[in-house]
Amino acid sequence: MTMEGNKILNTATGLHSVNELLKKYVREQTLSHEEKRDLWLFYKSINDTNSLIDFAEAAAHENIDKLLSDANKLLEEAETCTAIYQDSEATLSHFEGKTASEWFEKPFKEAYQTESEKANALWKKYTSLSNHLDCMFYEGYPKEEIDAVDKECDDTLKEYNKQRVVCEQLYERYREELIRYSGLAYFDISLLNILAEKLVDICQSIIHDITRIKKEGGV
Repeated sequence: MTMEGNKILNTATGLHSVNELLKKYVREQTLSHEEKRDLWLFYKSINDTNSLIDFAEAAAHENIDKLLSDANKLLEEAETCTAIYQDSEATLSHFEGKTASEWFEKPFKEAYQTESEKANALWKKYTSLSNHLDCMFYEGYPKEEIDAVDKECDDTLKEYNKQRVVCEQLYERYREELIRYSGLAYFDISLLNILAEKLVDICQSIIHDITRIKKEGGV
């Protein structure tokens, strides 16, 4: 059972970091964008608590004493989390993730908008040249002048088509970031308390089962 795969201990370690961030928010009433993201990412990664139960069942057959120790550590962190929330619910209720999500999305949005402006400028140039070319035919301009504008028109269209591909790629990247951070934008910090309460129940169940097994002379 490696440290990397120890879901109980890793969750306890992650929850300890979460608790420190919650304390910081209560104390300073602010967090950096990265810290807000970390709270959300922890919840997102641990929300499926069934994997913890599956891990505990397997770990009980490998090293039940280590499992008991880790479950106690996680229980302590989970109870600390619920205590922080219950003691400071009013302050924590002001937490919002939308500004953080917009901050992470901003570079992708700006990159798309910059290249989109270039594409729009090229399209305007192309349509202007195309309209001018039509007028040149009707007004009997010399062939060499018409050919020159016609070439510039074609070159501009080719440049626009290349730029449009760049814009489409950047927009898709921007859209991916919008989807990626949509959960952060609407993250309700009370979900961490609900998760911690679930972890308390799971840890208490693990500890109870191990205590019973030991009394019965099991694993």
